[in-house]
Amino acid sequence: MKENNFKLPSKNVSKRKPPTIEEDDQVLTSKAGGYDDRPIAYKPFPGPQTDFLKSTEKYVLFSGGRGSGKSLAMLAAPLRFVHHPTFRGLIIRKTIKDLRDLINKSKSMYQAAYPGVKWKEQDKLFEFPSGAKIEYNYFEQEKDADQYQGQEFDYIGIDEVTQYPSSYIMETLSPCLRGNTHIPKWMRLTTNPNGAGRGWVKETFVDKADPGVTIEQEVTFDGRTEKITYKWFNSTVRDNQALMDQGYGISLANIKNETLRRQWLDGDWDSADGLAFDEFKPEIHVVKPFEIPRGWIKFRACDWGYSSMAACLWFAISPDNKLYVYRELTTTLVNADIFAHMVLEREERENIRYGVLDSSCWHVRGNIGETTAESMIKEGCRWMPSDRSKGARIAGKMLVHKYLQGQDFKPDSRVIESPDLFIFDTCKELIKELSSLPLDSKNPEDVDTDAIDHAYDALRYGLLSRPQFRSQDFFADENRHISQDLTFGY
Repeated sequence: MKENNFKLPSKNVSKRKPPTIEEDDQVLTSKAGGYDDRPIAYKPFPGPQTDFLKSTEKYVLFSGGRGSGKSLAMLAAPLRFVHHPTFRGLIIRKTIKDLRDLINKSKSMYQAAYPGVKWKEQDKLFEFPSGAKIEYNYFEQEKDADQYQGQEFDYIGIDEVTQYPSSYIMETLSPCLRGNTHIPKWMRLTTNPNGAGRGWVKETFVDKADPGVTIEQEVTFDGRTEKITYKWFNSTVRDNQALMDQGYGISLANIKNETLRRQWLDGDWDSADGLAFDEFKPEIHVVKPFEIPRGWIKFRACDWGYSSMAACLWFAISPDNKLYVYRELTTTLVNADIFAHMVLEREERENIRYGVLDSSCWHVRGNIGETTAESMIKEGCRWMPSDRSKGARIAGKMLVHKYLQGQDFKPDSRVIESPDLFIFDTCKELIKELSSLPLDSKNPEDVDTDAIDHAYDALRYGLLSRPQFRSQDFFADENRHISQDLTFGY
């Protein structure tokens, strides 16, 4: 293996009893059980890779650049427990093609450490002499979670976790960490600092503590409080002396694309490069809530989803045509009619000028029955369809840039002096998405549509409706007429 100090055993080793791997902080080698004449099957690099293998926290992320040995460390971690007959491990990758690469790496490592291990191709699992098993599978879509219901694992490893746009993968598999109480229950994740899921992974691990520092989260259920522990490490090709000697570091440093260079060479989480909206600055665009003056024009926009997120935003336009997003509603697994009532409850007694809804909600759902839009409108929640013309996605993204930058934006210095868009700090989802949405690697003019972008889509629909405070609009005094019925205006 080019990434580690890895050697295959001699031919006469296959008849020997495999070593016992102790359950402690011992660095994992094939000599751990006292077989000093055995060649080393896997030896971690000093530093982050060794520290990752020693970690005892429940959830540990190993991030970094290319060639830093992340995947091999994740594959090696469960070997310390395979002398337990009941041990079960699970290794996950998003696609079957990528999974095959992990299986090939595992065969070399596992067969060197445990010559008696058997690979069962049909079941996609390794069976160790003790009876322990490590399974391999892919998890490409949310529906793939069904196959893990009721299953128990002691160890779960997820490779390149930022390929998953939401934390659904982690939340779905976590309940599977159960069973034999004598074996620790761990989840280990690896990734480069990019991909559609960069935002949620960064929020879960990177933003909460420095590398190597334990993160504790208290969870209370049924009167009982427990601490769940997290930790993360970051590594680069500099930790892999073998690849450095081969000039791999020079190859990464020679990458012209700054985004890729910083991600693949340094494992850089802090760079805004590669983000769809690098001009979004929370310290500039996010403001404390205030009471919207009664004369300001208000409207709403919504990106609808049932299984996926539904996101509705409320906008207010100031007389100088500054746009404020002052309210946010996000739901999942809520029917359209119930969602309509939730919207109307939040804007009770407000004069909402109009609403914009994802135009796909007007599409016919089969031969009979209401469309999503019809279900909402019937409940009194009025909408008009969003712009779905050719080029609307790109035009909407350009408008988001324009509003974030403002009229006095200086392109050369990227200085934002007076933006045209402000967001109340209570709109958490929109702030999170604008802070983390990556560009589409195949089309840099658009966002990565595999990432969570529902609040962003609602923002885009709202801006494409061309909101404007016109001269005939005015500040209302306290005696201005307020309609009793906001649907019909009387």
